[in-house]
Amino acid sequence: MLLTTYYKKPKQLDEQIEILKLQKNVVFKRISEEEAKEHLFLINYINLISPFKHHFAKKSNNNPFKTEKVNGKHVYEHEVDFADYLDMYYDEKSRYPKIYESIRKFESVFSSVLSYRILLHYQIENSVQFKFFVDDLKTRITNVKQKKRTHYLKVINSFEKKIDDYDSPFIFFDRLSLGQQLMVYTCLSTVIKKQILKDLFERQISFSVSDIQTFERKLFTLVNIRNCVYHNNSIEILLRYYDIKSRALRTSSDRKFFTNLIKQLIE
Repeated sequence: MLLTTYYKKPKQLDEQIEILKLQKNVVFKRISEEEAKEHLFLINYINLISPFKHHFAKKSNNNPFKTEKVNGKHVYEHEVDFADYLDMYYDEKSRYPKIYESIRKFESVFSSVLSYRILLHYQIENSVQFKFFVDDLKTRITNVKQKKRTHYLKVINSFEKKIDDYDSPFIFFDRLSLGQQLMVYTCLSTVIKKQILKDLFERQISFSVSDIQTFERKLFTLVNIRNCVYHNNSIEILLRYYDIKSRALRTSSDRKFFTNLIKQLIE
C-alpha cells in the first residue's frame, strides 16, 4: 500500500504576507505590502525569507547558531522590516558573479591539467589503454569511503560507454563535469595526484594548498559551492545546514572551512 506523504499547503501571496506579519513580526516600512508581494512572487519565499530568518529569530542560550522554538515555531522578539530580508538577499547574490567566475577559471585549468597528466601517464592512444585506465581507477575505489563507493563505481563504469559518444579521450575528459573530475582525481595514484597539485600550486590556482588531503576536501567543498551558485540557491543555507532535510547544523569548523573557501573565491 502506497503511503501518502503530506507537505505544507501552498500559500497565496496575501497569505504569505499575513504569515510574515503574524508569525515573524515583519513590518513594511521601506516598501509597501504590495511591493513585498511582488518581491515574493519574483524571488520566492523559500529564497527570500527562509535562508535569512535565523538572523532575526531568538537565539538559543546554549548555542548562538541555534534558534529557539515555541510550539514548533521560531520566536521573533523584535520587529523586522521586510526590506531587511531584501537587503540580505541582494547582498548574497551580489557575490555570485565573482564566485562564478573564480570557479569557472578553476574548472577550466583543473580539467586541462587533469586530462594532460592522465593521458601522458596512461599513454591512452587506443580503447585498450583507456580500459586499463578505467580498470585502474576501479582498483583504487577501495580508498574511497564506503558510502561513496557504489556511486563512484557506477560513474566510472559508465566511462567506457561514454567515450564511445565522442570517440576521443581528449573530448571525453573535456566533457566530464567537475564532480566527475573530482571522482577521477580521488581514485588516481598518489604520484599523479601530487603532480597535478604541484602543477596547480605553481600557478597559484590550488587555493594556497599544497597537501593532497586538504586539497581534496576543498575540491568537494568547491563542488557544493558551485552547485549552489550555478543553480542560484542560497549560500546562507549551504553554510548553515549540513543536512537540509534533517535541519542538521554544520559544526563551527566545517562552517569556517566553507566560509574561508568562499572568501578565497571572492578575493
